[in-house]
Amino acid sequence: MLGPVQHTLSHPGPSFIGWRKFAALIHDYSLPVYALGGLGFDDLPIAQEMGAHGVAMIRGITRNP
Repeated sequence: MLGPVQHTLSHPGPSFIGWRKFAALIHDYSLPVYALGGLGFDDLPIAQEMGAHGVAMIRGITRNP
């Protein structure tokens, strides 16, 4: 897991890495990496586009209808 990728309530403040830095950090990394931090189901496509194996989430597990 690598993050926080985006702003998250559990880690308040401006210190998140963003998608571009995430992608740069895992470029050519041989093991699966999950994106973490401020993510939900809707972030899975961008996470995979940036090289993530998936997303790790706690608050994003529940969807509001």
